[in-house]
Amino acid sequence: MEMLLNNLSGLDSNPFAWAVAALAGLRALFTIYTSRTCKIRSGEYQVSREEAVEAANTVFNPPRSFLYLVSFGIALAIGGLYMLQDSTYGSLALGAVVVGVFIFMTEPTRLQVIGAQTGVFASTLGEADQNKLAREQLGHAYRERAMYETTIALAVVGVLYFI
Repeated sequence: MEMLLNNLSGLDSNPFAWAVAALAGLRALFTIYTSRTCKIRSGEYQVSREEAVEAANTVFNPPRSFLYLVSFGIALAIGGLYMLQDSTYGSLALGAVVVGVFIFMTEPTRLQVIGAQTGVFASTLGEADQNKLAREQLGHAYRERAMYETTIALAVVGVLYFI
């Protein structure tokens, strides 16, 4: 553990490590912006009857790419953890860990947002209370995604700044 902390302590002077932190932060800001400007969540997007019927009849199954992305994220995170001890590739390893954790933590929330959007479309066939609840669930899915992304970005900055 001491060797890991020693390797991490040298990363604060590496611009690549700060670039990884900046990219994670920008992604979190983009998700927050997207959640605030979502026309589906705010009710500005008018769902047509055809879209609502199609959404109501849709059985949501995750695409095969979900499995590949999450597996890739896990592999990146584990590989990065093993490479952190290398003084030459420490910043690359930190980038791999951050990207890997970012992928396998946020990919399920992306599917939750898509599922909640489908739920909003389908709820337009029902009563106003159902639609309001579906919009609240969509807002919650966006908040959860933004929370994960922001936490990862802040954790990377914390590691770079405080260790």
